[in-house]
Amino acid sequence: MLQVEVTSARLAPVRVVLSTSQSSILNWDWSTESSGQFDGLVPLWQALDSEIASPIQQSLWSESCCATLPLDGKRHFVVVKTGSQSGAIAPLVRSKGVLGRLEHLGVKILREPTDLVFSDPLALKSLAHALVQLGSPLFLDRIPANSPTVAAIQEAYRGRGLVRLHAAQPYPRILLHQGWRQPESQLNSGRRSDLRRAVRNAEKIGTLTFQILSPTPSQLGQFLKRLWKSRLRTGKVAKGAPSPMTSCEVSSTATMLLQQARREFCGYASCEWAAKLLRCS
Repeated sequence: MLQVEVTSARLAPVRVVLSTSQSSILNWDWSTESSGQFDGLVPLWQALDSEIASPIQQSLWSESCCATLPLDGKRHFVVVKTGSQSGAIAPLVRSKGVLGRLEHLGVKILREPTDLVFSDPLALKSLAHALVQLGSPLFLDRIPANSPTVAAIQEAYRGRGLVRLHAAQPYPRILLHQGWRQPESQLNSGRRSDLRRAVRNAEKIGTLTFQILSPTPSQLGQFLKRLWKSRLRTGKVAKGAPSPMTSCEVSSTATMLLQQARREFCGYASCEWAAKLLRCS
C-alpha cells in the first residue's frame, strides 16, 4: 500500500468542461442538493465495472459514502470520457481551507484501500493530466503499491508538482478462484482441524445449519444489526489515535468512527440489495 501526495503544483485554471477531439473531461464540484449529477455519472461508472478489481471502486460504494459519511469538505469528481463505455473517474473530496486539498472519498474515515477508476491506460493518463489542470494539492491515501495509478500520477506531475510516496498500512486479501468452491481445501491442516473442532462444539449446543440469504426490505435492517454486532465482537475498533489523548478520549473517538463506519457499511449493503447483488451467509 502507498500514499501518493502532491504537495505543490503549478496553478492552472479550473475548467468546468474541457472538450477535445479525443476525450471529454468534466470537473463536478457539488453540494448535497445536486445529487442528480451523481445519477448522471452512474451509467459510465457501471460500464467500467468489468475493469474494477474492488467493490470499493464501484459506484454503489461512492454513492453510499456520499449519503452516509460526514465529509470534511465538498465532493469533487473528475470524470474523463474517452468513449461511450470507456473513461476514468476520480471520486474525491475537496477539503476546507485555502489550498483545498483533494482527497479520496471516504478513505479518511473508513481506511479502506481504493484506487482511481479507469477502463484502460490511456483513460488513466488523461485523468492524471486532468488532475494536474486543477492546480490543487492531491492526497491519495491507501493506493495499491502495484497500481498503474502511481506511475500515471508521477508522469503527469513531472515538472509541475512535487510527488511524494509513502508506505501505507497493508491490508489482507484473498484472491478467489475455482478452488474456493471447496473452501476447506484452501486451508492448511491446522486450520481445517480448528474448523472441524468448532463444528463439533457448535453441534453440542444444537443442530448446525448454514444459510445463504438475500434479505427482503423488511429483514435487511435487523440482519445488518446482527451482522454489525458480530463485527464488534471481533474487536475491530479504530486504531492509530494520537498518544497524548486520554483513554476516555480514545474511546470516544473510536465510538464515533465505528458509528460512521456502521452507517457507511449499512448504506452500502442497502445499495447492494437495491441492485439485487446482496447475499449474506
